[in-house]
Amino acid sequence: MRAKRLAAGFWVVALALALGCATQNPKWATSTNPCCGQDLLLRGITPPEDRCADLVVDQETAFRLMMGLGGSAALQWHVRLIPGGPACIWRIWPGMSKDDFLAARLARADDGGDMPTEHEIATFGAGCFWCVEAVFRELRGVEDVVPGYAGGRVVDPTYEQVCSGRTGHAEVAQITFDPAVISYAELLDVFWATHDPTTLNRQGADVGTQYRSVIFYHSAEQRETAERSRREAEASGRWSDPVVTEIEPLTTFYAAEGHHRDYYRQNPDQPYCRAVIDPKIAKVRSRFAEHLAGAADGRHGDAGSAPAFTKPTDEELRAALSPLQYAVTQENATEPPFRNEHWDEERPGIYVDVVSGEPLFTSLDKFDSGCGWPSFTRPLTPGAVVTRPDRTLRAERTEVRSAGADSHLGHVFDDGPAPTGLRYCINSASLRFIPVERLEEEGYGGFLALFRGTTRRED
Repeated sequence: MRAKRLAAGFWVVALALALGCATQNPKWATSTNPCCGQDLLLRGITPPEDRCADLVVDQETAFRLMMGLGGSAALQWHVRLIPGGPACIWRIWPGMSKDDFLAARLARADDGGDMPTEHEIATFGAGCFWCVEAVFRELRGVEDVVPGYAGGRVVDPTYEQVCSGRTGHAEVAQITFDPAVISYAELLDVFWATHDPTTLNRQGADVGTQYRSVIFYHSAEQRETAERSRREAEASGRWSDPVVTEIEPLTTFYAAEGHHRDYYRQNPDQPYCRAVIDPKIAKVRSRFAEHLAGAADGRHGDAGSAPAFTKPTDEELRAALSPLQYAVTQENATEPPFRNEHWDEERPGIYVDVVSGEPLFTSLDKFDSGCGWPSFTRPLTPGAVVTRPDRTLRAERTEVRSAGADSHLGHVFDDGPAPTGLRYCINSASLRFIPVERLEEEGYGGFLALFRGTTRRED
């Protein structure tokens, strides 16, 4: 209730300020009003519309306003910060007059309505915004994620303009979250873990200033938290190169075109999504299981993904697995060749970890290598498995383990066929096979699209 009273008071002040500065002024370009023209132009700030600002507030109040609105409402504001001066705020008033809008908002606040919100907003740039949006949508406490542009000079830019690298904007995601469920510092932990903050103006093959690593803060408190988090990241020793992540105040956020929103969920089989976003999602699900949406009740919302996984105790594993499955997955044993369950399995479907159910391989990448164990040219997604050196024999090999459950799966060799030249030699005892006709029933319906009209996966 205290937050609601504060918000109601703020809007009374905001209304008074708006009445003094919102008058349409056809000569705004020569006005000396700090939010009505010439002074803005002299500072290199172009108003988004041919009118005075609707609100003139100090910069801290502007940050509080943007944090308080959240979600789609915040996207309808244009904010310009005058260096060393006030914040000028323009509002796009959809379907109603400004006075009607303010009156309705104030009435809802006075009645204890939902205008004042406990949600906060974070804005991060970490490469392609398809990736950043997909990563943060995984998290419990995140109410909305909107891809967009920030940090540049061009007003309301298009995707093509931003991709040119000449607007100064970065591709970002604006995240509306409930700090009672997940904190800003915890969001930053995910931010550092899911991109490379040491590559200047680049993430993988995405190159340009629009892909820079950047944190846009919405308040002085967020700035302090972000700077502390960056110092901790630098001191962690995770990267051999210095961190180049920028920390800047958010001035204006522009929502991206509609077809960019929820891109990963709408296009899960698009090659970029499979090659670049899938590994990031796998990392989030593995490293931040306690923060996943649905983690509180043991679920995870994606039809094609495994539930958030907590590894059972050793006693529980021994009770659930056969002696051979336990020996292979937990003690790194190897089953006999040609005398195992899946080496000659030819039906279409996917192979999941026998311990956790996480998807690992597909029949579309399976081939007969003649070795007597199931062999695959690649995992289902790049992040599904992890590798590590294995020196248990005289010759060093590369062990393959599942990313989530850390089950021993087998080894990978460089004598496989095209397109990868790799042979993932996997123990049947570490796998459970799910045929296509049972994918939907068992909660893996998201993978059905892989098997439509093909017997091999496209390169």
